[in-house]
Amino acid sequence: MKIPITINIKDYITAYLLILNPLMKLKSMELKVLKSIILVWMNLKKEVLAGRMTDDEIDKRINEPIGRKIIADNIKISRNSFNNYYMILKKKQIITSDNKLSPFLKINPLKPETNITYEIIISETIKNEGVTGNTKEAVYT
Repeated sequence: MKIPITINIKDYITAYLLILNPLMKLKSMELKVLKSIILVWMNLKKEVLAGRMTDDEIDKRINEPIGRKIIADNIKISRNSFNNYYMILKKKQIITSDNKLSPFLKINPLKPETNITYEIIISETIKNEGVTGNTKEAVYT
């Protein structure tokens, strides 16, 4: 089933993260911090696409003190709190060990459309009024 939805970029990132969150298992503030990091990453990516900086500079700028301050100020938390949440995201491998945003979270700012497909595999024994059935597997996409 396809359900096309048109939304602005901030709502898109929120929706994207909420869809992925059952896999990432982030708390609400961790999601807020991650969303702010992604927004800054996307703004810097526009600079790369315009030829004003390189891809390698994006993660460096995000990790500079001024980059962290901008992200923390965007969500109205202290830099110390931001650093704590950043470390949590790193422990959960949302931020890689070399301080880069995980590739699946790098959204192209000029073409943010993304297809997300869930494959849900259910494997269970069906019990109905004392009768045990066979194990059934179903795949939903």
